[in-house]
Amino acid sequence: MINYMINRFIRKTHLLPSKLERGVWHDTDTKLLHCSFEGLVDYVEQECAWVYCYTDERRKLYGHPKWKRFRPNWRSAEAGLAYLQWESELCEDGELTDQAKFAQNFITLYNWWKNRDKRPDPWSLTDPVYAKIEAAGYNLFSLPESEVELNKELREASKRAWDTEFQYRTEDKEMLLMLVENMEGMWT
Repeated sequence: MINYMINRFIRKTHLLPSKLERGVWHDTDTKLLHCSFEGLVDYVEQECAWVYCYTDERRKLYGHPKWKRFRPNWRSAEAGLAYLQWESELCEDGELTDQAKFAQNFITLYNWWKNRDKRPDPWSLTDPVYAKIEAAGYNLFSLPESEVELNKELREASKRAWDTEFQYRTEDKEMLLMLVENMEGMWT
């Protein structure tokens, strides 16, 4: 009964986490992407880290409590990645094991997700054009057709922004597909 209570109310193992802003609308595709990758983050920083810290020496190195029951939400990115690095080198008969291949993919996916928010905003490409439009005494919706050069610059900047946004969405889909293809390896 105590394990049920800990899993239900403290660890909440029945939920997929999300760090999306609360109280704001998020489309289902956004929720699916974020929940899936935050699940991967939990797998690396909690499950893999916990398994890696099975010796007293590693517990001390990574600050892992001796009795996890008292700190069930302990996490360590460093310990989790160290475990996956060790796991990624497992060989059998000179060949990488499936477990090693999964670990390599999880390292790639984890690092991509952690750095995803550092991508530049594609619409920042249009900021210089908006500044020119405002300097000319217009706003985006009052720009007359007679301002041919400004209209051309705006179309080109918008196209670059749309193209960049499309590249980002394509990359997101590819990584989500890679996560789904590797999910059978998410066990500890």
